[in-house]
Amino acid sequence: MKLARFHNYSLDYLIGQVLTYENIQDVIKFCAREKLVLFADEVYQDNVYADEAQFYSCKKVLRDLGDEYSEFQLISLHSSAKGYTGE
Repeated sequence: MKLARFHNYSLDYLIGQVLTYENIQDVIKFCAREKLVLFADEVYQDNVYADEAQFYSCKKVLRDLGDEYSEFQLISLHSSAKGYTGE
């Protein structure tokens, strides 16, 4: 994939961050447009400590996008060990 495709779409915020609902929608739409499988590492979904942040499941956001995304490929991981005890 050419790096030019990422020119206006910074992926830096995707690592170690709590994404907003709108961010997740954008990521899903980008992956759909580029025919990419979205691999969502959601193992820390229970470890959100910022008052202004809220966890949104990629699967929930995907379902909310409707039937247009019914064939979208999403792999989402969660781990109870890291989810409840953190690091």
